[in-house]
Amino acid sequence: MRKLLLAIAAMVLGWGSGASATPYSLAVIADNPVAYWRFEEIGGTTAIDEMGVNNGTYIGAPQLNLGGPPNPPYGGMSGDRSISLYGCPDVISTACPSGQYVDVGSNQNIRLDGTDFTIEAWVRPEALGWGSIFFQGGGSLGAGYRQNVLFHLASTPGGSASSLGLQFYGDDDTTSAAVVPHNVWAHVAVTYGASEKQGIFYVNGVEVYRHTYAVGPSFTGFTGSQIGRRYYSSWAAVTDYTGGIDELAVYTQALSETQIQSHYLSAVPEPSTALLIGLGLVGMAARKRSVG
Repeated sequence: MRKLLLAIAAMVLGWGSGASATPYSLAVIADNPVAYWRFEEIGGTTAIDEMGVNNGTYIGAPQLNLGGPPNPPYGGMSGDRSISLYGCPDVISTACPSGQYVDVGSNQNIRLDGTDFTIEAWVRPEALGWGSIFFQGGGSLGAGYRQNVLFHLASTPGGSASSLGLQFYGDDDTTSAAVVPHNVWAHVAVTYGASEKQGIFYVNGVEVYRHTYAVGPSFTGFTGSQIGRRYYSSWAAVTDYTGGIDELAVYTQALSETQIQSHYLSAVPEPSTALLIGLGLVGMAARKRSVG
């Protein structure tokens, strides 16, 4: 009942950006994210959090008001807009402070250490060596990458696809295969269970990999979260995601496989009954003509 009420409230009361609700956005909101950036803005510097708490700031003038995942096949996102970020191409470990990213602040409700969590988004990466989707820092400057949560892409520079990774406490693991194609929209997600220290990776609603970590994230402070930017071991800024990004949601719960699948499938709606009947009638007519 709570999920239904959240979905109805989002649609009727016009939470967040004021953008039109889609079957996909309603499916996300129904599972109660702590933050959800749809990137529907057509201008300005504010990235609106649909949940009303974690509005972000566009840094470096990213491209706004671009088309999102296309219809077809993603009819459940028809009319959706997205943004495009530019980072240093083919950078893996070299500091690159310039570039475009989204700073989403340091509200405690989005803090991910010591809890189950899920991060999901739609991405359309261009060829890159490394691409930070969502980063959260949790320590002093000297702590570097050993106190963070980083959901990222990684590939051989110039490659045609990327692996998907989750890093914290210096323990970084990525999918064994390049599972996210470049220059094509894909739905990506990772869930993390704090008790079992296990990350599960999904692409387009399908589990592609899982990994058990030696230690989970535990912060001594909280320095905030960013989209498209990260910090590495010497705590130098690296703005390294290049490509489209859309509909990024963060949850302080590990969504089930069924929930992840339902989100993706809400973007690919089943044909309507009327359409199926129409196709059936067309097929019958075609068979009659061939018999005649």
